[in-house]
Amino acid sequence: MRVLVAVIVWAAAVAAAVALSNAVASSVHTSTSAGASGTAGASFDASAVTATDSDSLFRTANLTKVLAIARSHLGAGAHVEEVVIYPGYLDTSAVRPGGVLEVYLNAVGAYEPTSTPANPGDTALLPLARVKADAPAAIAQRIATDAHVPESQLRYMIAELDPVSHRFHWLVYTTPGSSVEYFELAGPTAPLYELRANSSTGLQRVRG
Repeated sequence: MRVLVAVIVWAAAVAAAVALSNAVASSVHTSTSAGASGTAGASFDASAVTATDSDSLFRTANLTKVLAIARSHLGAGAHVEEVVIYPGYLDTSAVRPGGVLEVYLNAVGAYEPTSTPANPGDTALLPLARVKADAPAAIAQRIATDAHVPESQLRYMIAELDPVSHRFHWLVYTTPGSSVEYFELAGPTAPLYELRANSSTGLQRVRG
């Protein structure tokens, strides 16, 4: 009987420890973000920010601040594999001697770097300076005007060098249920292409 009770107590302790570990892991970004925002006791859930929110990084003023923080840490001449911009946060991978620095920056300025020994190999590296803070807002407006997909349906954007041509372009992915899977363009005023949901014809030019 004592053995059974001990097993039950041990199992309960393990379950509690797992629950606590999960809770801590899920709150890493929100707790760090709260400190960065300078608001005591407040938290910031970057994953809850939508494209049209006031905190959205699709807004030029917000992205300007976050890119400035990234450059202050990585250096003005930093080269990255790509820049992924969600409304609530930015992810990028900067190449460093001996490895890669994975960088997470949320919309209130929380900077979370993680070093890895990964080797980027032959990946085309993008100068961080090529990512302009006003591009996402202009691209969102272009898509709304020419493709008739509202900004609220945009999920995230990727700035990168094409792996084949090494030309700079933007990929813009939409929220689930949208009529378009993603858009592709070299810049806000460049030709706009779209891949429609369940399309069998590939990328098609958007004529407006």
